[in-house]
Order: sequence, then structure tokens, then C-alpha cells
Amino acid sequence: MKILLLFVTLIVVVSGYQTGPPSTQCGNMKPEHGVGATSNGNTRFEIICSKYTYSPNEVINVTLRGKSSDDTFRGFLIQPRKAADVSGTVYKTVGSITSNPSNTRDPCVDSTKTALCHKDNNDKTSVTFSWTAPSDDQGNIQFVATVVHIRRTFYMGLTSTTLTFESPTNPSTSKPITNQPTNEPTNQPTNEPTNQPTNQVTDAPTNPPPSGQITRDSACEATKNCYPGQSECSANCTYLVSWSAVGDDDVEFSLAVKTDGSLNYWVAIGFSDDRQMNNDSVVACIANNGEVAVKNTYNAPEYKYNAPVQEITETFGLSQTTQSLVDGILRCSFRRKKNAALADAALGRRRRAVDGEAEFFDLSSSWYLIVAHGPASQGNVMKHVEYPDRSLEKIDFFGTFSVAPTRAPVELSGVIKKDKECGKTKGCYHDCSGDDNCGFELTWVPDGDDGEDVLLSLSCMSGNNAFCAIGLSSDDKMGDDSVFECVEYNGKVTVYVSYNPGKFNTRLNNDQFGITVTDTSHVDGVLTCVFKRKKTFALQEAATSGRKKRSVDPSASNFFDMTKDWTLLYAYGPAGPGNVDKHSMSPIISSEKADFQSFMDIGGEAKSRILVQVHGILMIVAWMVCASVGIVVAKFYKPVWPEDQDWFGKRRWFVIHRGLMVLTVLCTATAFVLIFIHVGNFSEIVGSNFQKAHPIIGIVVMALALINPTVAICRPHPGTPKRVYFNVFHGFVGGAAHTCSIVNIFAGTMLTSANVPDVAVYILYAFVGWFGLAYLVLVFYDCCEKKDSREEAYEMKSDGSNSAPIQKKKTYVLKKLLLTCHVLIVVGLTIGLCVMVAVPHIMHDHE
Repeated sequence: MKILLLFVTLIVVVSGYQTGPPSTQCGNMKPEHGVGATSNGNTRFEIICSKYTYSPNEVINVTLRGKSSDDTFRGFLIQPRKAADVSGTVYKTVGSITSNPSNTRDPCVDSTKTALCHKDNNDKTSVTFSWTAPSDDQGNIQFVATVVHIRRTFYMGLTSTTLTFESPTNPSTSKPITNQPTNEPTNQPTNEPTNQPTNQVTDAPTNPPPSGQITRDSACEATKNCYPGQSECSANCTYLVSWSAVGDDDVEFSLAVKTDGSLNYWVAIGFSDDRQMNNDSVVACIANNGEVAVKNTYNAPEYKYNAPVQEITETFGLSQTTQSLVDGILRCSFRRKKNAALADAALGRRRRAVDGEAEFFDLSSSWYLIVAHGPASQGNVMKHVEYPDRSLEKIDFFGTFSVAPTRAPVELSGVIKKDKECGKTKGCYHDCSGDDNCGFELTWVPDGDDGEDVLLSLSCMSGNNAFCAIGLSSDDKMGDDSVFECVEYNGKVTVYVSYNPGKFNTRLNNDQFGITVTDTSHVDGVLTCVFKRKKTFALQEAATSGRKKRSVDPSASNFFDMTKDWTLLYAYGPAGPGNVDKHSMSPIISSEKADFQSFMDIGGEAKSRILVQVHGILMIVAWMVCASVGIVVAKFYKPVWPEDQDWFGKRRWFVIHRGLMVLTVLCTATAFVLIFIHVGNFSEIVGSNFQKAHPIIGIVVMALALINPTVAICRPHPGTPKRVYFNVFHGFVGGAAHTCSIVNIFAGTMLTSANVPDVAVYILYAFVGWFGLAYLVLVFYDCCEKKDSREEAYEMKSDGSNSAPIQKKKTYVLKKLLLTCHVLIVVGLTIGLCVMVAVPHIMHDHE
């Protein structure tokens, strides 16, 4: 029963908790999670509405989300209630939830109530759904929610900002019509001021482009800005964004994008301060079943996802919108106010502080332009179909007309030839497979008075806006590395110095400290930087200040001494303004440490993942095959083989159990050692808390795997008083080790370094399901066997018949058949999972 209990625990861990609350909880909204469950204050989650007024039958988007990327939740229950009823068990819900996201449901059986809850236990960062307002004024309305962070930690009484009723002054009776203004503020003048520029464009071009194509507007570079540039978009463009200033207060934008033929698609422009998807003000054009709307959204910091803007309406600051979805082309045009103050004034209200206005960026400042598009679902944006396009420079949207900077892709027609002086008069580090086939090459020679400098030349194959870099490291891993970068950005090639404090890179405050650039170029895809570097921090300090060394940034701890030997790390990847992005390939590691005082010829290669793969395969085989079969044999198969069928003088079940469990310990110990050899230390894992727990659980499994056989060696003899204590302890430790190991395999498949497909987790689910089923069936068989034995004993006393051996033979045949099925199934599942672990390495080798 200990194993069964641990198996049930495993199911809870990997399969989650409830599939939503019962209907009885719709009133008090309190989870019934048993003893130890705790309710906390509302500090981690929030409810955001796309607007905070409602009109009859108006559809409003509602988002329940965590306040940071770590604030995930597994369960929730949310209801729209009258504001007076949010804290009571007697309540009335208002409106209806008309669009349910996947894996959600309405738990309330009362047809007069409406609510939404989870239907799975997966970690969630947000849930967005559509709510249809009631047909008349129901007074103030609030959304109230309970959020379950983990099973015994939940948050009650979360409420949204109050929604107030707004009488419609100009009710719409039809869908938006192409090229007709919609969403105009109710107090917006019907006639444009006479001092508006005559070259503004408010409608689609007079001569529309061919059906199903996006052709560059003839006004581009004349009276408006367009993105992307002429070289990337002249005819049959994937997308096109254009804009022009309208007076001093507005900018008029036009967006067009090719869809996938669906009636649910979106295109959006973001205004960003750093070219990254976080803290961006966004205007999205969204098609929902063919109906197109323009709305404000926001990319929240650290979230990496798009959500409605808080507090303000989705059309805040937007006017004169036109939209269409024709022949697979989604088009929107709109005017956007320069800032929130002007948007407030257009609505005819006093200027007041509103939280959401911080998410409506001021266009009098310059911003990077981000363009993205992808499928929509129920009027909400889903993940973009390709990496967002980003302008290379910040754009002044009220500035003079100029093409947003774009560049044609570079042709990689150049060749990097290995320097013939490598190992003779120059030191070299490269990945050359022949004299004329190099991906990169670094050369060095001493330079300067008394050899105080090193003259370095770094060349690599590179496209536009990219970098190649060399790190000086004391080991073969990224972390605590002094780096010099050769960066090409927007046509300019520069050398920078930086530092890797961990798994990321940061520029030094003086980003050219100790560097003297002598030559740079980017020709035919070959990026080259030639520069001098001071060998030590002290030499550079003396050269620049003439003073004693002082504690500043840069320092000797991040500007390494090149009189010492270092392992070299080479990396390549995209570059942005003022920074380099994550490298796009596994760093190449030098085959030996470089001595910059001598002329060496050093090769390099990416660090092999073979030890990671062998580690995973050994753990899978140990616990999915050896342990699962060994545990079942010891628990259920002791009476199956009689004493006259012993192996090596021992009961057959014991020989099988001991052999499999010894293999389990050996495989586990080997895998444990291999991963420490690969990492060289305790693993630093980036990811969820479950993923970060992988090395910790692994140590626990290793400890339990060693404890159990050690105790077994000292086990009491059968029949002695202490034998029962040993049996309980031995079974508990073995079950705990098996449970922890399977949970840890789940965590391992989710790690980036494992590089296994997502389908691998379903193999593990199948294993857990089969193991549980087989265990329960064997328990049932044992119960039936004991019952049959009692009945046969009674019959023997009454008529003297003896049919027990025949009955036992039938029972054992079935048990042996079940054991055969168990072995075949777990071996098959194990082979499938091992192939998924091994294949990425094989595929990589043949690319």
C-alpha cells in the first residue's frame, strides 16, 4: 500500500489538482482544499477590463493575470456581479460570458448565473475572455475572482475596477464599413479644422492595389513615412505601415498585412524604448470573424505578452478609424493623439491622473517601431507568426519625412581564409576546416612599447546588424568572462568590451576601455575588426590617468589580464543599438588555453551534449524500466514461483528484484556523476521553479537510491520481530525514490538543455497511467486470490476435494501474462523517450 500511496501522490504532482470547482462553490467562491489550505490577501494578481464603462449588449474583454512573470496560477473562478454583491453568498451575476478560452468552463449549474473557471491544472500567467454586458442599466458592476496559486495557497476577494453604465448616444446598427470613419469620439467636431494640412491621407488610396496584394503607397517618401523601406517592400509586400503628422497633435497611421486567409487575424505597431517586447505602447488592428476593430493594447514589462490597457478605454486617443478585411488583406487606418493629455481633451473632460495613461506613450518622444502580426482568437491577439520586425533607429513621428531605416540583406559571398602565419609569427584561434573554409578567425601578435598591447584581428561571416565576440574564460562555460565584441549595426562597425557575470552579457560603463581600433570593415558578409588591447587593467589606467590604480568600473575583475592563459569562447548573434542579443549558436570553445605571449594555432568546437543525453537515457532506463519492474515483482510475485524453482539458491522473485534494483542504483550513480562532469558544479538552471528544482530532486533521488540497498544489506532475518520494521522502511524509501525520479524526469524533459520535443511529456503521462493501472489490477487479483483461498478451505472441510493447485495455476498464468505486458509496455515507452533524447544530437551532427 505504500507504493500505491506514493503513486497517488505522483498523480497529484504531475496531473495537477482539480478540473474546476463544483457548483456549490459559486456562492462563497472559497476552495475546499482541506486542512492546511491558506487564503492570502490580494497582492499578486489583478483583473483588467478593456474598458470601465458598459452600454447595452456591449462586448468587453476581461483579463485575469499575475502582476509579474513569476505570479502563475493553476486554478481560478471569476464572476461578473453587481458591485454591492461582490462579498456576499447571496448575489446576482450580470451579463454573460460569451467567449470562453480553451480549457475553461462555466461551473455554475444555475442558468441565471454566469462564471468562468479552469478545466486543467497547468500553470497560467493570464486568462482573457469576452463578457457581454446586460441589455439595460444594472448599476455598478465588478468582476470578482478567487485565484489558486498552488493547491493550498489561494487568493480570495480579487475585484476589478468598477464598471459604470454609459448610455449610448450614437448606437451602431451595422458592421464597420470600409473607408468610413468609426469610433469617432461623440464630441468630435464633424468638420475638420480649416488649417489642417492639405496633404493628409484619411482614406484608402484612390487607385487600390491589385486584389490580394500590398503595393507600396505612391506617397511614401513624398508626404508620409513608410516601413519597411523601398528595398524590402515595393510590390507584393507582406505588410506595410505608413504615417504622417496631422498638425501638432495627431499622427495618422495606416497598416496593411497579408493574412493566412482566416477571418481572425491581427497586425499591430508598438512604440518601444529598447527594441524588446516589454513595456511597449501598442495599437492593434484585430479581425474577429471578419469584423475589424482598432484598439490600444500594451506589452507589459517582464511578461512578454500583450494585454488590454488598464483603466482607459481601448479606443482612448484614437479617432477616424477605418478598417477592412478583403481578399486576404487586413487594413486599418486611424489617427492617434500625441499624448494622453490631448486624448483627454478630445473627450471633453478635465485632465486627471489615470493609471493606464502611462501605457499610452507620448509620440513627441522618439521610439523604436515594432511591427508584428499573427492569428487572433475571439478578438484577442495570439502569438505572432514570426519574429517582430523592429526599426534600427528610434523614429521621430513628428519629424521630417524620411524612410524608416531598413537595409537589404547582405550577401555572404566573401571567404575567410586561414592566415598562413598561424603558429609561426601569429597566434590563431579558429574553426577552419580547410585553408579557405573558416566561419571565424582570431589572430594576435604582441604590440606597443615593451609589448604592453596585443594587436588582435577578429573576422567572422556575418549578416547585417550582428556581432561576433571572444570571451576570455577560466573554464569552458559562460560566466565570469572578459569579452571583446566586433559589432556591425546600421552600417557602422565598432569594437566594445563587456563582461559576462553569469549567463548574460553587459557592457562596461566605459565600453571601449583599453581598446584602440585601427581598422574595421563589413564586406561581402565578412565582418572584420582590427584593434589593440592593453594586456592588463593597470597598464590602461596608467596610460590614461598616470595615477595609481583605483577601484572603478572597468576593473581588473572584468578586464582580464592577457599575460595569463585563458580558454577562448567564440559566439555570434544579432546586435541591437547599444547591446548584443543572445547568441544564435552554441559557443565554440578553444581546444586548449591561449597564451597571448606565444604563437599558437588553436582550433575549437561547440561543447558536446553527449553527457547530458547519456545522463537522461540512464535515468529513464533506471526508473522507468528497472525500478518499475523490480518494485512490481517484489510486491506481487513472491508466491508465483515455488521454492523448487529457485535461481542460484535464491527465490526467483528475489533474484529478479535484486538484479533490477542493483542496475537502478548503478545507472543512477553513473548518470549522477556524468552530469556533474558536464556541468562542473551545481547546475544553474534558468526557468520555472519546477525546472530549477531538477538538480535538487536529483540529489534526493541519488541519496534514497543509496540508502535503500545499504539498509537491505543489514536486513533482519525473515520471521524475526524487527523484520516488519525493515519491510515498511524499505518499501517506503523505494517508493519515495521511484516517485521523485519520475517527477524529476518530467522536469528534465522541460529543460532547454534537454532539447526534447514537447510530445515527450505525453509518453511520461502514458507511463504513469499504465503503472497505476497495472498496480491496481494486481492489487485486485491479490484480493480475489485471498478470497478464493478462504472459499476453497471451507469446501475442503465439507467434501474433501482439493482443487487449490489448479486454481493457483490459473491465477499465476494471468499474473505472469500481466507481468509480460508490463515489461513490454514500459520498455516500449522507455525506448520511445530515449530516442527523443538521443535524436537531437544525431540530427545536429548531420546538419
